[in-house]
Amino acid sequence: IHRAVRDPDCAGPREALRSVERRILRHLADTAPDHVVDLGCGVGSSALWLAERMPVRVTGITLSPLQAALAEKAAVLRGLGERCRFLAGDFCSPLPIEAAGAAYAVESLSHAPAPRAFFARQAELLLPGALLLVCDDFRTRDAAADPEEDRWLRRFSEGWRLPSLRSSEEMTRLAREHGFTLLADEDLTPFLRLTPRAALAVRGLAESLPVLKPAVRSSLAGGTALQVCLREGWVRYRFLAFRREHP
Repeated sequence: IHRAVRDPDCAGPREALRSVERRILRHLADTAPDHVVDLGCGVGSSALWLAERMPVRVTGITLSPLQAALAEKAAVLRGLGERCRFLAGDFCSPLPIEAAGAAYAVESLSHAPAPRAFFARQAELLLPGALLLVCDDFRTRDAAADPEEDRWLRRFSEGWRLPSLRSSEEMTRLAREHGFTLLADEDLTPFLRLTPRAALAVRGLAESLPVLKPAVRSSLAGGTALQVCLREGWVRYRFLAFRREHP
């Protein structure tokens, strides 16, 4: 389930949930790749949505074998079993995948074990001229300006397990080191509907309930911290488009 982006093109809440996929579709339509890789595919929702709208083969990668199995089943049920394939594995490590003309990572780059490893692997996977599309939360600067910002950023990163939460500038520098050129950088934060402050206070109280499992408390804490970071301008939700240049 991706973030709802209520941009001017959205007719309602359901369309807002597909705003990022529509952006991916527009970029892919310009280059018409034969094979696309979904980096962090979950249960395959984005991959199947795209495959229904363009004649492309999609390979999805998820850390969860259960998610991969559910995505494979959904592909067969929707008549896309021959064009959509899903693997359980780490998208920063070599996997049995043929070279691709495009790849996208929606809210998954920040979960990568290391951003340098992410771009190194995609440089190996993608063909020259291929697109790498990334939509995620990014810090607004490389280092926190004060202890309060640092505290909330740490809470967000630790709660949602984001070892690669970085600024978009740092990510662009790392991408450039591995042969990628930035084509577009769109800030989608103005189109998000943030949680009201009163609701955040209630969430804060819920985080301390002893009946909740540690993983649930951690997720709640991370979600609350994200809302605070977005409100304070410490984090922005951005869509970045890169092109793999010739070696």
